[in-house]
Amino acid sequence: MLTPEQKRQALAHRAAGWTLSSIAEKVGASVSSLKRLFDEHSVRRGSISEELVESAKNELILSGDLKQEIFSMIRDDLSLIRKTRTAISLTLDRIINDSETPPMVQARSLAALSTALGLNQAAYRKALQVSKHENSIDSEQLPELRVHYMTSEEQAAIASAVNSDAFGLCEVGADDDDVIEEEFA
Repeated sequence: MLTPEQKRQALAHRAAGWTLSSIAEKVGASVSSLKRLFDEHSVRRGSISEELVESAKNELILSGDLKQEIFSMIRDDLSLIRKTRTAISLTLDRIINDSETPPMVQARSLAALSTALGLNQAAYRKALQVSKHENSIDSEQLPELRVHYMTSEEQAAIASAVNSDAFGLCEVGADDDDVIEEEFA
């Protein structure tokens, strides 16, 4: 039988997040007695901590200053992520087009860039909380992305069409800044 003091200590320790075995050792009681006590009083492990954390979190969220600070931090994170992705892309182009760098060094550089890109993508997903919204997106609603590499003939055809103004978008006079006519389909 637990004394009132043992009960008080056991309930306080359990609510603070202590394990059953550590409470049993601290108050000198059996684990089964403690389980019955916690069930009687509906005390869960760490319940005080959870309540205090939730209360503090709600208080902070209601503060307008915190919302503004969070928004600012997310905006900064996204800006840095974009800059990092651009730097990764430029570096990748340099590595691929560099014929003087030994293949082993290029392979290591590519592995490092892949890791950097993965970390960058994880940071982006975290900043936007993508994982919370992934299940709500129906993949049937998303458009299909198709990549078509243009042949040199297709590129030449487009270039000649643009040069001959086959699209009828505008005619440009002697001064390149003056638009004489615009036709839109």
